[in-house]
Amino acid sequence: CSSTTVFRTHPMGARVFIDGKLVGRTPYEYTDRYTIFSKVSVKIEKEGFEVKTFNLRRDQWAIFNILVSTILLPLLWVKEYQPEYFFEL
Repeated sequence: CSSTTVFRTHPMGARVFIDGKLVGRTPYEYTDRYTIFSKVSVKIEKEGFEVKTFNLRRDQWAIFNILVSTILLPLLWVKEYQPEYFFEL
């Protein structure tokens, strides 16, 4: 199951690095299919402003149903990213 979040900054146009790799500029939409307890390193930088770094973890609960053989399990909890992160540079 994939999870998506958006990185926004003021001012816009900051470079976004995921696990050390430049992936784009803000606003930037990030999606992955990592498992519940995984984390990725995020760095946001813009020339003339303080660099922001943090570890992105799936930390919000989403509910979905799963069919196992012929038994329906009513709830299976999976963590997702929060919908958006905002940084004042």
